[in-house]
Amino acid sequence: MKKVLITGAGGAAAISVYKSLRESHVEIYMADMCDKAPGLYLVEQECRVLLPKAKDENFVEKLILICQSLNIDVLYPTVDDELLPIANNSEAFKNEGIYVAISSQSSLEKCLDKYELMQTCKDHIPLGQFAIFDDNFTASNWTYPLILKPRSGAGSRGIVLVNNKEQIDKLPRDPLMLVQEYLPGTEYSVDIYINQNGQCMSAVPRERIKVDSGIAIVSKTSIDSELSNLAKQAALATGLTGVANIQFRRDALGVAKLLEINPRFSGTMPLTIAAGADMPKMVLKEAAQESLETIEHTELAVIRYLEEKFISIDELR
Repeated sequence: MKKVLITGAGGAAAISVYKSLRESHVEIYMADMCDKAPGLYLVEQECRVLLPKAKDENFVEKLILICQSLNIDVLYPTVDDELLPIANNSEAFKNEGIYVAISSQSSLEKCLDKYELMQTCKDHIPLGQFAIFDDNFTASNWTYPLILKPRSGAGSRGIVLVNNKEQIDKLPRDPLMLVQEYLPGTEYSVDIYINQNGQCMSAVPRERIKVDSGIAIVSKTSIDSELSNLAKQAALATGLTGVANIQFRRDALGVAKLLEINPRFSGTMPLTIAAGADMPKMVLKEAAQESLETIEHTELAVIRYLEEKFISIDELR
């Protein structure tokens, strides 16, 4: 039986991968740096793994040792901070016979820095106006409102809606912040799977109808060739392989423009899976060197809610 390790057990993406694989013929281990991460309690105690922080200088070394001791076959990283350290050491995992569901280092560097992403994609797909919020930023050249966000990070953390020039003039310039045109239209995510040969196996657009803390809690898939093709072009421009979540929003004229790319599994992956594109299982097939077929999806909606799991006090301790 194959063994898989899913990191980021406290997040929706990890639990989404777990839900896909729990009925498969694999043994699932869940990992997180916090012993209260909800996903840890979805598996038996012997399958719970505590990791150091991704910024720990020994993070990768310890992760490899853990994978060795557990005989892990496939690693599913779901935390942004873990992606580059793991990708930077991809050969070390490969040498241990561990298949890692991750894109290349160069592709991740383009996607995880939102300014670099915009620069990479500007000649390939529609983008809103963008600039680094440094001393060269000219507030009078912009139409308000506009968006100010960290160049790295996820989950809507640190995003500010700036309503006028007076407001932005009061903010300290910071080259680690990105300014983007405010797009008032419908927001979409496209879950996409690019195989190791660079071919798109599936692209599933989802309308983000209601969002809470950066995660869509009401959403629906659509069959939209425009959005699917834009996502494929973005993936091609950045060199992505495996799973990614590509976000768009329409401007006042209805033009879909790129917002950002999360080069990992998304928190709303269960909807994509239910619509016909089971991307965590596609990873298992590629890890086993099985060929993949192009997947067509259906239109489907989802309403998300919390679900409780009750455990003993001793288990919590």
